[in-house]
Amino acid sequence: IFRDVPSDITIEVDGVTFALHKFPLVSRSGRIRKLVAEHRDSDISRIELLSLPGGAESFELAAKFCYGVNFEIISANVAQLCCVSDYLEMNEEYSKENLGSRAEEYLDSIVCKNLEMCVEVLQHCENLIPLADELKIVGRCIDAIASKACVEQIASSFSRLEYSSSGRLHMNRQAKCGRDWWIEDLSVLRIDLYQLVITAMKCRGVRPESIGASLVNYAQKELTKKSSLWNQSSQPKVDLVSGSSGHERLVVETIVSLLPVEKFTVPINFLLGCCEAL
Repeated sequence: IFRDVPSDITIEVDGVTFALHKFPLVSRSGRIRKLVAEHRDSDISRIELLSLPGGAESFELAAKFCYGVNFEIISANVAQLCCVSDYLEMNEEYSKENLGSRAEEYLDSIVCKNLEMCVEVLQHCENLIPLADELKIVGRCIDAIASKACVEQIASSFSRLEYSSSGRLHMNRQAKCGRDWWIEDLSVLRIDLYQLVITAMKCRGVRPESIGASLVNYAQKELTKKSSLWNQSSQPKVDLVSGSSGHERLVVETIVSLLPVEKFTVPINFLLGCCEAL
């Protein structure tokens, strides 16, 4: 509908310019509406949006929404859509079923019901903090991950219950308890977000053995000398080179702070390696 209408406003985001039209923007964005209204007398034709979360990529999606261009809200973009809609004030006050409510609905009804999607959203929150934290995107995803991991373990425990010959219900301790599938998923998170997730899991009552296995796996993937994380007897340990980076030291210190207090939750060689690295 606007294809043949000359642009009457230029939006600049991180050096990228967008030649657009005021009407679709002000009908959805409270922030742009206010900026245009403030300069009505001067007939403003150019606006620079500073510190817009997600940069030009996020603004392009928001602009498409204003123009009614269809695009899919997915776990890879829902965090930035929540943040950019908050920045641009694209809420129900200015338009029904605005971008903010659409993104929030997807986050709550789809993402928070799926552990893998929550992890992906947390990854995309890394460059959106502190706003993603203020909007409780980080907190909701962390709570969902911890809750689902706990529920999975409870279900696994029930599956190992069986009746004895005397008719009593007991736990079959010989039944093999598989490795928690979420351990690999969490290893992609940045250390600060990983710390928050593990802390939440411990509060929810996830088994200490699972917490320990996750810590060992995370250390193995993050630290520099990955080949030396395992000795000849296949027992995990930590071996940092001298002059290791601040990131590596931060990882080790965080891992140590998260170690379960229960005995035998991580191999002794891993504990010794952590002590040597500090």
